[in-house]
Amino acid sequence: MSAPKDIPIAIIKQIASKAISYYNVNNEINDFTEEQLIRLCATADPALLNDRTLVDNETIRRHVRWTEIPTVRVCRIMARLHDLGHNDIMDDIDTSGLRVRIKDIKPLIQRVPEMISRFNINMDRLSDIDACMLLEMGKDYFLHRVSLKGRRLSPAQQHGICKAYGYRRDVLQMFDPRGLDGFYAAEIIRNTGRTNLDLLDLKILKLTDWVSVLEVMPELYALCEPERFFSDLIMPLIDLAVLMNDEVVYEAILSRDLKEVSPLGWEKLMSHRPEVFKELCDYAKLDETNRRNILLMQPELDLPLNARPSFPISSREEPSCSPRSTGTDDGPSDL
Repeated sequence: MSAPKDIPIAIIKQIASKAISYYNVNNEINDFTEEQLIRLCATADPALLNDRTLVDNETIRRHVRWTEIPTVRVCRIMARLHDLGHNDIMDDIDTSGLRVRIKDIKPLIQRVPEMISRFNINMDRLSDIDACMLLEMGKDYFLHRVSLKGRRLSPAQQHGICKAYGYRRDVLQMFDPRGLDGFYAAEIIRNTGRTNLDLLDLKILKLTDWVSVLEVMPELYALCEPERFFSDLIMPLIDLAVLMNDEVVYEAILSRDLKEVSPLGWEKLMSHRPEVFKELCDYAKLDETNRRNILLMQPELDLPLNARPSFPISSREEPSCSPRSTGTDDGPSDL
C-alpha cells in the first residue's frame, strides 16, 4: 500500500523506524546484556519502553530516566505494581525529580496515601483545591496532615469532605455545619439521624429539604414544623401528605386553590387518596405517564380523559378528608 501523498517520506521513515525499535526493544528485551540495557536507558527515548518492560526488568527500572516519562504514566505503573502486590519493586522507581500535581498522583495515593511522601509535595503550601482533593479521598492519613486553618472552602467542598469520612462527628466539627445550606444539612441528617442535630441549624432547611429527610427518617416529622408547609408552595405540601399520611396535611391541601396542583401533584394525590380527590382532579392535566402511574397504584380507577373538576373549589367549602356517610348538596357522598 502506498503512503499518503501529503505526508513527507522522511516522516514516514521516522515513524516506521520508531515502530520497529519499539517492537524490537520490548519483545527482545531478554536478549540484551545488562551493559546494553544500561546503555539503552542512558540513550534511548524512554517512550520506547512499554509498561510491562518498565515493570518486569530490574535493570531498566533502576537506570531508566523516570523524569522523562510522563508523571501520569509513572503513577499508573506504580498503582499497577501496588495492585499486583509488588510494593517492593516500587522502591526502584526514582520519583525524586518528578514535578507532579495532586491530580496526577491521585489514583496512586488513593490506594496508598503514604506514597505522597515519595513526591515533592509541600503539604504546608497546598492550594484550597488540592487540600480539598486530598481530604475528599476520606483517608485518615490526610485528615491529620492537611490543615484547614485559613481555608475558604465552599459549602459543597465542606460537604464533600464530610461525606468522604462518612459524616463522622469529628470531621463535621472541623467546619461550621451551621453555615451549610439546607440541602447539605439535610444530607447529614439523612445519613446520621439525630446524632448530629445539635451541630445543625434546622431553620435553614427548606420544605423540599425536609421532604428528602422524611423520606428516609419519618420519625423526625415533629421537627419539621408541618404548619410551615401550609402557606408555601403546594407541591411540598402534597409530598408531605403522601409521605406522612397525615389527615391535617390533607385538609390543608383541600383548603388551597387546587388550580395550583401540577400533573405530578395530581398523580400523587390520585395514587394515594383517590377517594378524596377523584371528584376534584383536573384530569385534563394528566398525560399518559401520569395515568399509567396512577393505575399502577389504583388499578380499579376509571380515569376520564379531559374531565374538569365536577364543582368549583372554594377555600371555605371544601370536602373533608374523612368520607361522609351521606350525600348532600355540599358535594359527593364518597368524600
